[in-house]
Amino acid sequence: MRLIIGRVKKVKLLRKPYWVLILLMCGTASWAQKKGKVLPELALTKVGLLLEVKYTKEIKKLKLQILSALPKIDAIHKTAFLKALEDERKAKDRLDAAKKNLAKINAAKGLVGHAKGKWIGGANKGIAKAKDQLKKATTSEQKKKATKELLKWQKNLEDGKEALAQRQALLDKAKAQEPEMKKEYTAAQQALSTTQLYC
Repeated sequence: MRLIIGRVKKVKLLRKPYWVLILLMCGTASWAQKKGKVLPELALTKVGLLLEVKYTKEIKKLKLQILSALPKIDAIHKTAFLKALEDERKAKDRLDAAKKNLAKINAAKGLVGHAKGKWIGGANKGIAKAKDQLKKATTSEQKKKATKELLKWQKNLEDGKEALAQRQALLDKAKAQEPEMKKEYTAAQQALSTTQLYC
């Protein structure tokens, strides 16, 4: 029963002329949008104009109240604040540079470890395997192949030793600078923490 009454009320509402007007306006607006036309802006009524003037005055009044409530910052404080921000940025850059310098030592250690372990160690394993194949070779083709493999690994070993010498020299140079790098890192950390106190 309630359902039927609800449907009847809806039908009665739709019979009223303002619903027809609303539907026509929506249909016209969507049709105009599809066609790419812009509907003209409707003029405000007298009441609308009065409300616009009233609310414009109220907005200006509120802006003035907000601006007057904000604290006044003089040029000296503003300059000091901006300088503190700039000092903090420079301190962060300094700390990043110090971190990169210390990271170079670890990278150099890694390269030395690679040359010793994987490069030279791999070459030694390859040489041992090639020598074993050479001992077991029975035909001239097998001996030729094993000899070629042995020469390849011996060349690889020489390259590894040369690379190790270069990498070790770079690591030694970096290690000699390590105490200075650590001091710079500590100083950069302190400078950053000091600048952050003022911001």
